[in-house]
Amino acid sequence: MLLILEIILTIRAWRKGWKGLALIPGAIAVGIGMAIGASSGPSGPDMGSLVVPILVIDGTCIAVLAAMAHAGRATGAATNVTHLPKEHSLPKAA
Repeated sequence: MLLILEIILTIRAWRKGWKGLALIPGAIAVGIGMAIGASSGPSGPDMGSLVVPILVIDGTCIAVLAAMAHAGRATGAATNVTHLPKEHSLPKAA
């Protein structure tokens, strides 16, 4: 169920302008999850001991994706300045 929520939030964040950056929280969560699985050994620890770290990782991923999907990426004049007004131009070289 959490995976479906993560996918939906990733799509919403992508459409809000985050594009490829929307994939980073999920990739980090999967990477950490794989590291936990690999470090637990072939027999693996009791599943009860892994529930809390996995839920913290998923909760953090969902919170970041929800913030990205809600806020959208900042665009416009404040972040995309390509020119200065005439009065702030540098003097021309002689």
